[in-house]
Amino acid sequence: MPPATADIPATSDRAAIQELLDRRADAVLNRDRTAFLATMSDDSLLFRSRQRDLFRWMAKLPLE
Repeated sequence: MPPATADIPATSDRAAIQELLDRRADAVLNRDRTAFLATMSDDSLLFRSRQRDLFRWMAKLPLE
């Protein structure tokens, strides 16, 4: 059964999501913590803390 149309993001939403993911990927590849953290809001301190941990972990990987 195909998903309901409400579950499928609009093309502009998908483009925005892809742009966000691309910016985060570039930040990780360039080991740019500031750029990585700039992709999220300051609303949740716990989420930001976990994302900092995630970045620190990913920055140690031999990605290229």
